[in-house]
Amino acid sequence: MLELRSCLKSEHKSALNLSVKTFKGNMAEQFHLLLGEQNTDRIFVASEEGQVVSMVNYYPATVRLNNFTTKVGSIGSVCTNENYRKQSLASRLLVLVEKKMLEENIRIAIISGDGGIYNRFGSKKVGNVVARIINRNSLKNKGNIELVEYSNQYLDEIFKIYQNETLCFLRTREEFEQLLKGQTYPDTFADYPIILLLSNHQVKGYIIVNRTFGKRTLLVKEYAGDRETIVNAIPIILRQYKKFNLTILADPTDVINSYLDSVPSQMTDLYASLKIVDFLGFMKDLQPYMQSKLSNLEIQKLTYGFQESNFFFQYQESKKLVLDIYQLNQLILGPSNEMIDLAIDGQLSKILAKLFPIPFVWVNNLNYQ
Repeated sequence: MLELRSCLKSEHKSALNLSVKTFKGNMAEQFHLLLGEQNTDRIFVASEEGQVVSMVNYYPATVRLNNFTTKVGSIGSVCTNENYRKQSLASRLLVLVEKKMLEENIRIAIISGDGGIYNRFGSKKVGNVVARIINRNSLKNKGNIELVEYSNQYLDEIFKIYQNETLCFLRTREEFEQLLKGQTYPDTFADYPIILLLSNHQVKGYIIVNRTFGKRTLLVKEYAGDRETIVNAIPIILRQYKKFNLTILADPTDVINSYLDSVPSQMTDLYASLKIVDFLGFMKDLQPYMQSKLSNLEIQKLTYGFQESNFFFQYQESKKLVLDIYQLNQLILGPSNEMIDLAIDGQLSKILAKLFPIPFVWVNNLNYQ
């Protein structure tokens, strides 16, 4: 008999085997938090006679988004045994996942994929990210920066640097250490060097790059620390690794953009699908941010809530802006111009433009699990 529920400890190995068979052999090493036995309450499975035939998993975290925090859940390793497909098992498991997320006061679901069952779940590929491709000759060398390969002796230093980031997943030291090890565990097609940036023998920051074998490019997976040092290190990294260019992505509010204004940029998304799973809870978390963007009177006049199966914003007695879940995701997380333009009332449009899109952490970094 097929059962849909959270994973039993006795089924954990079967769940891991399904993930490995579907994706790649190092899933357990790279996703220790998401797929670890300690997370079985959040590994939802379809199980038949003790064998896991479908699974959907998530791992919770709190994110700091400048002046407020909110809880997110990263969904990953969604898979179904080929003999059990076309039964909507993963879709049904997503419903159980969302229920569990609400019990844990999670406001936003983050999913590495897009379309298909994720779209039916209510998620949308969204984001408001500045992308730049920097070639070896785009920037001049400035300062005396030393590149050092990471070793465990630097763990406490870079954890402290990470904790000072204004946009980040809030992690314990143990989580950070596991993520640092797991998310830089090499693949057959790429590895992920951790590059420490030292000036006057002091660690000023770090960059983790995705180095795909056989290509002359690098993709920045994560960076933290002094922004000027990071930017000045880029041409040195490109020369040392014998690459032509490097792609770096940042939130528009990140100070790093002021050091890279000479490099052409374009807007892109978070390379992930997101869903606001608890709208009112999220808006409650958003209050410190709203107070920094709006006057007390503007906050008092702005109302929001549910209208049947949709969501609305209203300013004073203006006509409501009614949005479905996909439009809500886009309004809050970006790009939001199209959604704001739907507001007929000019005052409401101005208020929404002050608030959205919110600053958001880059999700395809060490923390994607």
